Amino acid sequence: MKQITHKKDLPQKRLKELLLYDPDAGTFTCLVSRSKWRVGNIAGTCGTRGYIQIRIDNKRYYAHRLAFLYMEGYFPEHQVDHINRIKSDNSWKNLRHVNNQCNTRNCSISKRNKSGIIGVCWNKRANKWQSDIKTNSDVKYLGLFKTLKEAVQARWDAEVKYGYPNCNTTSSAFLYLQKESNKSKKGSNMNKVDIIVDSGAFSVFTKGKVIDMDAYITYIKKWEKYLTAHIVLDVIGDAEGSMTNYKIMRDAGLNPIPIYHLHEPEEYLYEYMRMTDYIGVGGVASRMTARNNKILFDSFWKKVVDKNGLPKVKVHGMGITDVDVMTRYPWASLDSSTWLMTSRRGILIAPKFENGKPNPFKAKRIEVSTKSPHRQHYGQHIENLSKFQRDKLLGYIHSLGFKMGTSRRDKNGVTLNKENGREAIIEKGLSNNYIQRDYFNLNFFLELEKALPDWPWSWPNEKISQQLSVFDTPITTNDVPGRRFRKTRTRIYLAGEGVKEADTFEVVKSKGCVYRRMLSFPFRKVKGLKDIVPFFDQ
Repeated sequence: MKQITHKKDLPQKRLKELLLYDPDAGTFTCLVSRSKWRVGNIAGTCGTRGYIQIRIDNKRYYAHRLAFLYMEGYFPEHQVDHINRIKSDNSWKNLRHVNNQCNTRNCSISKRNKSGIIGVCWNKRANKWQSDIKTNSDVKYLGLFKTLKEAVQARWDAEVKYGYPNCNTTSSAFLYLQKESNKSKKGSNMNKVDIIVDSGAFSVFTKGKVIDMDAYITYIKKWEKYLTAHIVLDVIGDAEGSMTNYKIMRDAGLNPIPIYHLHEPEEYLYEYMRMTDYIGVGGVASRMTARNNKILFDSFWKKVVDKNGLPKVKVHGMGITDVDVMTRYPWASLDSSTWLMTSRRGILIAPKFENGKPNPFKAKRIEVSTKSPHRQHYGQHIENLSKFQRDKLLGYIHSLGFKMGTSRRDKNGVTLNKENGREAIIEKGLSNNYIQRDYFNLNFFLELEKALPDWPWSWPNEKISQQLSVFDTPITTNDVPGRRFRKTRTRIYLAGEGVKEADTFEVVKSKGCVYRRMLSFPFRKVKGLKDIVPFFDQ
């Protein structure tokens, strides 16, 4: 049998005449019938070392090297690394061109390893855990430790010092420490509070200011045990800068969610997908039309789902304001300040009625404020709805325990209190109290989270799409094959500042729901984690 060749004598044109490469599946399909080849068959066999081999013109090649020739037009000068360490997985996102040192560092755990952590073993003579790390051709001794966690921490610190995270994207030491950190979060009330911290990069960018990276890292480490996740300090308008900050935070021992902005080159999206299984997406202008936003998001989701339509990674939607966008795509999580911003403008978010039932997947915005300039515009204010529409909406409002409220008026509209210049309120309600509107809109998103399909679900999926629009049949995704993540619930985080955290927490708790909040780092001194931490002990 001929040996595997590493010669660079195969032209890309010749390869494409014979085979078709699928970047998502990582397979080569025969385009011509030759010898044992048949058109439409998957080319290649699995060798004894686990790599796929393909014979072309009486020479054998590794499929992962052929993938580079097919996609880039050249054979790699050094080695091709399988990022997930599965040698037969030749999908393009799983391959990268690295030197021998980097390829060696991204290795699987040996079958003889009993600790489950590379570089950590039990020293019987010392009766302690021992850590070491390989640097170039030498093995560096890191010390003896009483506990496994201390030994693993020493190993991870050394990996960061010697640049291992640049090569090994799924360090066994890092995964162990992350798992231990998650265990420490499981308190009596941890399942009632769910917090994500955002760097607030966009808000600061609009004010022409800069966030200090060291201060942000310090803040995250201080409160990390209370956090479900934290967002990378992204650089608005600079994709490379955002990538650099992501790597800096990882090197600092954190595991932030990187943010891909829809206007950035897709190469950055694929690189994030190679490095982590949880990414965020942002960069949607609020001024854009719903149709244009849909086009942008459709294009994005085509890149992050597999051939079955299931997400390849968990995706967090940053600042999603459109309910249609929330329900159209299989988000793992998302945040929105819509509940707060609309109520402060005197607007309620209520479900539309279909077949006599409220459909939580379709939202209707209606103004109710007594100060609204649209009170005279038909269909925009509750006072100018048809009697049928108004009665139905009022019935829904009352069923949730809310009242519209009343204010003293004269022939010109609302009468102000002469003593303080404020609205003369007779009875507080949705029409004259923004806090009650906050809670009404909050209820809409709590019910929406309950009604969303179990994640992950496939996109596009006609069956689910019909359920989202009709809402007559109970939603289920048990028949969707190819699930890569455990079944969970899409999480909707409440964003926005100026909230009475204690009161809002009690409202959410009374509904039997988890208090999910997206907090912004720049506002930490006003309202932030220090106001929410007491809820963990209630």
